[in-house]
Amino acid sequence: MYTEFDQLHFNSKIWIYQSDRKLSDNEVMDLSAEIIAFLESWKAHGNDLKASFKILFEHFMVIGVDERHNSTSGCSIDASVHFIKQMEGKYKVSFFDRSKIAFLINGKTCLEDLSKIKEKVNSGVIHAETMTFINLIDRKEFLDSQWLVPAASTWMKRFFKKSTSFELNN
Repeated sequence: MYTEFDQLHFNSKIWIYQSDRKLSDNEVMDLSAEIIAFLESWKAHGNDLKASFKILFEHFMVIGVDERHNSTSGCSIDASVHFIKQMEGKYKVSFFDRSKIAFLINGKTCLEDLSKIKEKVNSGVIHAETMTFINLIDRKEFLDSQWLVPAASTWMKRFFKKSTSFELNN
């Protein structure tokens, strides 16, 4: 059963799906209607799931379930993945491409190839303070505090270590 995202308990389980391109306003509107229809009928072992979603920064589909109401199951999660794969085909977008990291640069969501992160750091495109999306968070409560963090506080911190030099005085 669909509910407003703000009505989900802070400890609700979430999944974040990053698109490989910006979604247009029309796509967001159409996709939202399809997600609501899916969530209205989403069940686990025949039981309604209290679920919601948000599309954020024109790139991220966040689906949440208040598992205090009913818990998800392997089959219900499979059903959601199947639904998202259907949306990929319909909208010609990928929500499962893990080869790109998303950053917020000058107020815009930018995707960078994982293999080019070090190069982007060295060229000054990505800085220690560049805000980075961490799509592995799994609870609604972490959306505000752990989803968008400085690059230096992620696995990329090794690229920002400064070499230190010192002189020995005799």
